[in-house]
This record gives sequence, C-alpha cells and structure tokens, in this order.
Amino acid sequence: MKNNNIFKQSIIKSLKDNEQLIYSKKINIAINDLNNFPLCEISDIKSIIDIDNNLVGIICFFDNRMNFYQNLIKNTKSTLSIFFPLSREKFILYCKIEIINDEEKILNYWKTLNEEEKLLYETVDKDSIKPQLNIVDDLQKYTAQEKNFYSQNFSVVNFIPIIVEYTIFPMPQVIANLRRQKFESLLKPHKMPQKFLIKYIEDKKDWESQQLN
Repeated sequence: MKNNNIFKQSIIKSLKDNEQLIYSKKINIAINDLNNFPLCEISDIKSIIDIDNNLVGIICFFDNRMNFYQNLIKNTKSTLSIFFPLSREKFILYCKIEIINDEEKILNYWKTLNEEEKLLYETVDKDSIKPQLNIVDDLQKYTAQEKNFYSQNFSVVNFIPIIVEYTIFPMPQVIANLRRQKFESLLKPHKMPQKFLIKYIEDKKDWESQQLN
C-alpha cells in the first residue's frame, strides 16, 4: 500500500465485499468534548472522494442539531473505525475534520437523499425530549420547501485520514482431523492477523506503509 489510490481501493473493495450486509457502510466516529470526555456516534459512509495533495476524504452526513455535531465542529481531529465481518478486515482512521461550507456541494449531497431521508432533517431535534408530533404539520413543512434548497439542519463533514491502521484477520480454519486443535493449520500452526500502518507524509505528499507483524 503505497499511495492513496490503493488505500481508497481497499476500502471500496471492502464495502463491495460486504454490501449484502445492511450495516456495511456504518462507521464509528470518536471525538472529545470540551472537557476532554470521549464521545462517539455511528454514521454512514456516504462517499469516498479524492482531494488535493494525494489525500482521500470520507463524507458523512449529520443533523447539525445533534449534541455530537456541536462537539464535532469544535474538534480538529477524529478517530474513525469500521469492521467488515465478511472479509474480516478492520480499518482505524486518524483523521482531520473538514466541515463542508460550499453551498453548491451541500446541495448536491442533499439531492442524493431520498424523500424519507430528507424528512428526517425537518422533524423534531434528535437530542431533545420528544413532544407529541403532528405528522401532518411535519409533512406540510417539508413539502413547502423549494426543491432547489436543502434543510438548514443538514450538514456535511469530510474526514481526511492521515494515519490508517489496517488489519486483516485470518478466516476460521476448517479442521478435517478432529484430533488436531481448533484453528490449527498444517501449513502454518497459528495464523495471526496481518496489520499494516499507513501514514501520510506531508513533505512528500504521499503515503508510506509498513507491516507491523
């Protein structure tokens, strides 16, 4: 893994290999609040994009009324993690945080949502005490929006990995001889996970990787 293209292709391949799972695009996002207390949230990978200087961005959507988002925008760094159970791969991404402010880009991302997803950004605040809802009013409020605009509660965040820990776990062994111990292989008695550390080198504008085991 030498450059961002291979790194990007690895995640895209993992997503494709696990796409039959409805939660395959779920990713855990960890930050600290102002008191340095850890916070985490689960979001969806909406897009993986190429950006300047040989970097890659991971796009996620947020309701900006959430407490987590209000803490997120006060951070400059975040840790993302995702596990793909079918291919038995784990990515831990140490990222810079970029809040997308370009109106045209936000609108284009907004248009990728279906009508039901858009409505979620116009209903009650997710972190508030739930009042008695009037569904008719909510629908009228949503349909009254002009199609060329997006909800003011909709925000887009680009997470830019600068360090990646990539682990491949061995598949379970099939043991034909019941006298052999579980997971013991004839060719390699104890298969171990393969772990790689991939770093972005600012001076070179490129990635360097090393296998850790």
